[in-house]
Amino acid sequence: MENMYPVIICVALGLIFGALLSFASKKFYVEPDTRISDLEKLLPNVNCGACGHPGCHAMAEAIIENGEDFHKCKPLKDPKPIADFLASLQKKEAAK
Repeated sequence: MENMYPVIICVALGLIFGALLSFASKKFYVEPDTRISDLEKLLPNVNCGACGHPGCHAMAEAIIENGEDFHKCKPLKDPKPIADFLASLQKKEAAK
């Protein structure tokens, strides 16, 4: 029975820390910001670097976070969906 004490202690600690981690993951959950991934889907995703960024994800980040002009994207054939998307974001921010 003396050999079982370390096992019992480890199991109890595992259950306690598991419960704490579960609680913390629910309490401190942060909703992901999907604006960048949504904008990246509208870009041509050729990762050519013609805009001055290493790829379309970096270009989408620059547009959303720094307000960079999306017309720098050279392979972009139709800028209307991106303009509409950015206009809808501005409307949402203005409504807040």
